Amino acid sequence: MSTLVLSRSDISKLAVPADYHRAVARGFRRYAERRISTPAPMELPAAGGAFHIKGATVNDQESGVAAVKINSNFPRNSERFGLPTIQGAIIVFDSISGSPLAILDSAEITLRRTAAASAVAADLLAKSSADSLLIWGCGVQGRAHAEAFMPLRRFRRACFYDIDAAKARRVARDFGPIATAIEDPVRAALESDVIVTTTTAQSVLPLPRKLAPGAFVAAVGADNPFKSEIPPALMTHSAIITDVTDQCVVMGDLRAAIAAGAVRREDTRAELAEVVVGARPGRTSEEETIIFDSTGAAFEDLAAAEMLVERAKAEGLGAWIDLQK
Repeated sequence: MSTLVLSRSDISKLAVPADYHRAVARGFRRYAERRISTPAPMELPAAGGAFHIKGATVNDQESGVAAVKINSNFPRNSERFGLPTIQGAIIVFDSISGSPLAILDSAEITLRRTAAASAVAADLLAKSSADSLLIWGCGVQGRAHAEAFMPLRRFRRACFYDIDAAKARRVARDFGPIATAIEDPVRAALESDVIVTTTTAQSVLPLPRKLAPGAFVAAVGADNPFKSEIPPALMTHSAIITDVTDQCVVMGDLRAAIAAGAVRREDTRAELAEVVVGARPGRTSEEETIIFDSTGAAFEDLAAAEMLVERAKAEGLGAWIDLQK
C-alpha cells in the first residue's frame, strides 16, 4: 500500500487560514460529540530539548482515521545548527486496518491549527463590538494569529509587541495602516478588546489583574508545564474556557493558576468544544473578561491533516512511497 508524503512546501500550497478555521471548528464539534478519542500527550526529554507526542482517533466502526504527531522542540537549534526550533511529522493511519495513509511535515500544520483554534475561540467569545487587537509575541505564531484574526472583525487598530522590536515592526508592516509596532504592551493590553499572547515566557507576563471591559485573551504560549503567561490574579477575575481541560491543568496557564491557589479546576466555565456545539455558555455579558487557555489538541492536528490529505489527493500534490517494500 502506498503512503502519501507531504512536505512543508506542499502543505503551504494547499490551504489558507480560513480553511484551517473550518477544519479545526469541525474537529472541536467532533470532540464535543465524542466522535474522537485523544489520550494525554507524552513528553520525551532529550539533551537539547524534548519530543512531544500527541494522538487522536476518529471513533467510527466502519471507517475512520487516526493521527499521531511527534514534534521536537529544541530551543537552541537556530544558534547551534541553523535549524528551526520545532520540527516533526504527523502520520495519518487508517484506523480500521492500521495502514499508514500519509506522512506530513508538522511545522506548518501546528502553526496554522493553533492560530485557527484561537480564531474559533475569538469568533465565539470576543464581545460583539471588539475592534482592537494586540498580538504579544511576534514570532511565527504571532504572525499566524494575525493572519487568522484579521478576517474575523473590522479591527480599527492592531498592535504588535515583541521583546525583539524589529520582529514586531516586520510583522506590523504586513498588515496595513491599522497595524503598529508598540513599545508598551501593558498599556496596549488595557486598551485592547482582543489580546493574543504567543510568547515563550516561563514566567507570567506583566498583564494587569483587570483588563478593559469585555476583553478576550487567547493564551497560547504555555504549551508545557514550565511555561506560563497569564497572571493568576487575572485568571481569578476572568471566565476561563479551555481547549482540553485535562491538558490545561497539567501544562496550561490554568495549571499555574491552580498551583498559585488562584482558581480551581471546577472554576472553568467550559471547554471550547462545548461552546462550539452550544452545550455550555461562552460569553454571558459584554463586560466580562474571557481567557481561552490553549495548549494544543491532537484532534486539531487530525482535523487539519485530514483536510490537507484530501486536498493533496485532489490536486495531485505530494509524493507516494511504499513503506513495506
